[in-house]
Amino acid sequence: SFNGKITAELIIKISNSIRCILSEKVFRMKVECFDKYSKGEIVNRIQESTEDVVGFYIEFFKNLTMLGINLFVPLFFMFFISMKLSMFTLLTMPIIFAIVLLFQTKIKKIQEELVKNQDEYTSYLYESLDNIDGIKAYQIEGKAVLKIKKLLNNIASIFNSHLKISLVIKVIQDHLIAIFDAMILVISINSISNGTLTIGEMISFIVYLDILMGAISSLSSLSISYKENHVNIMRIIEIEKVSLEAKGEDIGLNTIKKIEFVNLRFGYEKEKELLKNITFKIEKPGLYVIVGENGCGKSTILKLLLKFYYCHSEELF
Repeated sequence: SFNGKITAELIIKISNSIRCILSEKVFRMKVECFDKYSKGEIVNRIQESTEDVVGFYIEFFKNLTMLGINLFVPLFFMFFISMKLSMFTLLTMPIIFAIVLLFQTKIKKIQEELVKNQDEYTSYLYESLDNIDGIKAYQIEGKAVLKIKKLLNNIASIFNSHLKISLVIKVIQDHLIAIFDAMILVISINSISNGTLTIGEMISFIVYLDILMGAISSLSSLSISYKENHVNIMRIIEIEKVSLEAKGEDIGLNTIKKIEFVNLRFGYEKEKELLKNITFKIEKPGLYVIVGENGCGKSTILKLLLKFYYCHSEELF
């Protein structure tokens, strides 16, 4: 439909704008911050989380007016028909909605587990494709496929848990609504017997009650969706708030006169130092080689020279 087309275009336009902002943040992010994430996680936060959040809010605001009408208009006419039945209905509404609140922690936990496994799957896929030559050389295609299947099965299992929770909430709410409908019917029959309510008024009240309960169910679904998207919202905000590299002047290689480390100490974690009391000086142009065992800090020294990381103590010139 035309409205669906407009909504889809709006989602794409807003999502792409946010993706551009987040992409710039990632490119300018400090390396020590970037290293906390896998490639798959970065991609999913920019791509999937953004689209999910934008889609949720657009649908929410698009349906907000209709939801408000379906909540307040029936209540107005219900109070006009019967104050007693309306007050009873108002007392039952929080109970129905509270079912979602009882499961909100579980919903959030499942969503966090879901995005975590989706990040792991995307990361492994990227790593596998980047190393496709090595996979073929060692003839481990089968192992790679099995790993992919395992990750996808984990995602499917978590998604099924999400569906079960949603189903449990709906079943409980439907049963409560059925009980409250029966109680309202009993009160209505009693009111008809007392002459304070007519059969026509009872039928009208039940029609408005059905519209109201439909709105409450929609509100419950929105609450569940918000709890799920809150995880995605925090993933986006976390990227948006990361520390960025300072914009400095470009330094040509000819302007570097010397490189000097003085009693340098550094570790990716402050309590675990990788480099201890490193001291050396390079004053003449030339080709220099840093040698040592795997994990001794050769690459770390180069990253410090490039200012990807900053020293915890002493000096680097």
